[in-house]
Amino acid sequence: ALASALPRASGSDPSGSDPSDAAAMAGARAAAGVLAQARSLLTWHLRSRRCGVCGEPTVSYDAGVKRACRACGTRVYPRTDCVAIAAVLHGNGPDQRLMVGRQGGWPEGMHSCLSGFIDAGETAEETVRREVGEETGLEVGPVRLHATQPWPLQRGTFGQLMVGAAAATPGTRFGSGSAEAAAGAAGALPEGVWKAPATPLAGPGREIESVLWLTREAAARAVLEGVAYGIGAPRPAAPRPETDPAAPAAAASPAATALAAARSFVPGPYAIAHFLIRDWIDGRGVFAGDHDGCGGGDSPGRSRL
Repeated sequence: ALASALPRASGSDPSGSDPSDAAAMAGARAAAGVLAQARSLLTWHLRSRRCGVCGEPTVSYDAGVKRACRACGTRVYPRTDCVAIAAVLHGNGPDQRLMVGRQGGWPEGMHSCLSGFIDAGETAEETVRREVGEETGLEVGPVRLHATQPWPLQRGTFGQLMVGAAAATPGTRFGSGSAEAAAGAAGALPEGVWKAPATPLAGPGREIESVLWLTREAAARAVLEGVAYGIGAPRPAAPRPETDPAAPAAAASPAATALAAARSFVPGPYAIAHFLIRDWIDGRGVFAGDHDGCGGGDSPGRSRL
């Protein structure tokens, strides 16, 4: 299993959150829940000092978990914003790959699972389909909920609840499964002929500027690189021009894609994306072989983090 190869380490969040906060979260994992609650409550108190009904000041009570307006009696409760984040899978058996995306402004090589806020009236599964479609143009079918994580680190927001999921393109099974099982599933993609599906909405200048489809081997390297990035370890230098198989004009070639995957890394063990990818590599939870995504609907998952 990959877990035995991963050191316990503090880290920094390269996706726009406060690095010192991310380091604290990773360095004190036993107290992560307490830190998440404290950060979320402090942000909520700072932004709820006046009543949203009459505009008069509010006061804190019940040990700081509630506020109330003395003028009109309105009670105010802490707010949590829900975000869906998904490991998108394509292909079956050993050919199965996981999609990660990259946003502009992230450190070079940084990729992660796609995510987005859950809109009013939406289920987490509907959010996954909408966000993946809006950001990449890719259609996904069945969605399975996998795990959840509080995330208080994003600047300028209230505390967030990250809802982790697995999403499958049409014909893809959630588990690696066996060739016989995949062949017997109606509409299953055949093994041995993996081809990247089109992602027409991802590109330079867009929310997702590029995507990678990682094999399990490439994903394991990206996970270890993410841990190394978090503890400040030097990352391998990029290949020299004379040994680089991807010329600039061939950015979309298989060689360029393989090179980009070799240089990529994903968030460290303070983020749910890290665990989604690791669990896919190790075949745990909804990524186990007994979950058939071909033609199936949505189903509830579990909270593991």
